[in-house]
Parts: sequence; structure tokens; C-alpha cells
Amino acid sequence: MVTDQEKRFSERLNKALDEIGVPPKGKGRQTAVAKMFGVSQKGARKWLEAEGMPEPKRLEQIAKKCGVNIEWLWGGRGPMRPKSIHEARDIEPGPDIGIILSIPIVGNTQAGPDKAWEELGYPAGYGEEYVDIPSKDVHAYALRIAGDSMEPRMREGEVVVVYPSEEPMPGDEVVVRTKSGEVMVKSLVYIRGGRVALDSVSNKYGRIVRHLDDIELMHPIAGVMRPQSIKHRKL
Repeated sequence: MVTDQEKRFSERLNKALDEIGVPPKGKGRQTAVAKMFGVSQKGARKWLEAEGMPEPKRLEQIAKKCGVNIEWLWGGRGPMRPKSIHEARDIEPGPDIGIILSIPIVGNTQAGPDKAWEELGYPAGYGEEYVDIPSKDVHAYALRIAGDSMEPRMREGEVVVVYPSEEPMPGDEVVVRTKSGEVMVKSLVYIRGGRVALDSVSNKYGRIVRHLDDIELMHPIAGVMRPQSIKHRKL
């Protein structure tokens, strides 16, 4: 299933490649792109034919070689070309917070992320609801908060944004799913001796300790969004 985001990205990529003189489709473009960015023919085809999206580091490489803004290349935001050095000489670069992505809401914190969405490979543009935030993880997803174990830090109805491509660290708030299907949002205390310790913010709930082998996924939470941040996709 080709998503609208994949289609638009492919169109912008091909436009950028046209402007720097890369051979057109059917005349060596796929081979040229594979060589330019050190990927397989299959990988190049995915980008060119709207069958997939590059990882953030690769996206930065593509934008640099094509001489285009990464925000434009990824999401069609802003001008295609960066400002000249003379235009931007008085502007100091800010921190790297990623690019604005539409993060799909794919479930809640009691059921976890939608299995179908996971099986499809974390596609962008999935589902009817989303939130827009800067993100470095193109596979980021969001879940609605259900339950009160993390109040007052996270309240029922709010949305947590999750980075599945990052490793959780002690002190991180995490989404956890066990192999038995239990899903929870907790604070990671430690991982040692084959065990994982998790705390709740609420005093009503005690510490949970599980065997690491019992954990199916544990993804760090990047942020909490208020209900009014939720947007609805026009299908």
C-alpha cells in the first residue's frame, strides 16, 4: 500500500534528481541513485517508486547531495533550496531537533500499537489521527493514554509520542509490551541480571520487575501531547 507521504516524497526526490542531472527513469536513474547513496538497487527503487522512505541519516545525505532543504524533501515544507550563505550569514544554527513529521496515532497504552501497522513496517500516513511534531525517528508512533498509573505526568486522553528506533535508558518513560500481551507505560528503573524494573508515577502502583525474556518491546517515550494537538486525516 503506497501512502500519500511516500508518493509525495518520491515526486520531490525525482524532481531534485532531475535538477542535478541524474539520468531519467528507465535510463539508469535507479543504478545512479544506488551508487550515489551506497544502497542496493532494491533500496533505490523503493525511494524512486514510492515504495518506502529513507532513514533520517540517509535523508540528510540525500538532501545534501541534491542541494535541497531536508524539510522540503521529507515533507514539502518551506523552499526547495536552502538560502545562500549571504542570505543566512546572520542566522546561527539551532539545535538539531529533527524534521516536522505527522506521527500516526496507532492505538492506546492498554492495547499497544496496532499489530497491522507494525506488520506493515511502521508506514507513515497510517490511520485517521495524528500529531505533528519535530522528530528524528521516521518510525515514530503515538498512543492515547488509557489509565491513571502515570498521573499527573500523563493524563488519560493525552497522547504519548514513541521512538521505536531508539534504545531506552534508565530514567526514560517507556511503552512496554510483554509476550503475554500486557501493555503498560512506565518509568524504566534498570535493566540488569536479565531483569527489567519499572516504576509508575502514581503511588497507587508499586514497582514491577520482569524477566527481560518476557519483554516483547520496550520503546522510549519522546513526549506527551495534549488532546487538542490531535489532528484528523482527510480520507
